[in-house]
Amino acid sequence: MSWSGELLHIHIAPAASCEMEELPEARLVPGRGIVGDRYYLGTGTYSPKPDVREVTLIEVEVLEAIERGEPRIPGFKAALEPADHRRNLTIRGVPVNHLVGKRFRVGETVLRAARFNFPCKYLEELLGIPGLHEGLLNRSGLNCVAASCENGVCGTCECGYLEGKPIHRDAVLSKDARSSRFIPCVSRAAGVLKLDL
Repeated sequence: MSWSGELLHIHIAPAASCEMEELPEARLVPGRGIVGDRYYLGTGTYSPKPDVREVTLIEVEVLEAIERGEPRIPGFKAALEPADHRRNLTIRGVPVNHLVGKRFRVGETVLRAARFNFPCKYLEELLGIPGLHEGLLNRSGLNCVAASCENGVCGTCECGYLEGKPIHRDAVLSKDARSSRFIPCVSRAAGVLKLDL
C-alpha cells in the first residue's frame, strides 16, 4: 500500500521549551537531525537520552480530530496549532502509524520511521492544556531518522553474518538478532567476520 501526502509545516526550536519556529525549508544531517533544532544542537528535553528523533512528524488529521473531540472516548477536545504539538513536520494524507519500520520520502529526503512518538506530560504542562497527554495517546506521530544515518540507529545497512565474532555498537538490533545480524556502519569484528550479503 502506498500514500501520497503533503508536507504542510516544518518547525524547529533551538532549545527545550522554546517557541517553535516555522521554516520554509530545512536541512537534515544524518545522525544529528534538522539543522538548528534542539535535538540537532543537543539542547532538547530528551537530548541526554539518545534515541531516534532526528525528525518527528504528525498528521494534521490528528489535530483536526482533537479539535472535534474525536474519538468520543476519551472525548478530549482542544485546538492545537501546528507549532503547538512540537513535532518537526506536519503532514496531510498519510496515516503515519502505518509507516513504522518503513522508509519513505519527504521532499528530497528519505526517512525511516523508527518508532511511534509517545506523548508526554511535559507537553501538556508546557501548553497548559489538561488532558492533552491522554488525547494524544496512540496518535502522537513518529520519530524518524535519515534512512542512511551512519550512526547505528536506523538499521539501513543491516546485514547477516555467517561466522566470526562481531563487536556490536548499534542501537538497532535486539539481543536475539545479534546472534546472526550485524550493523556495519558502527560495529566492528574481533578478527575475520564473514558477512551474508
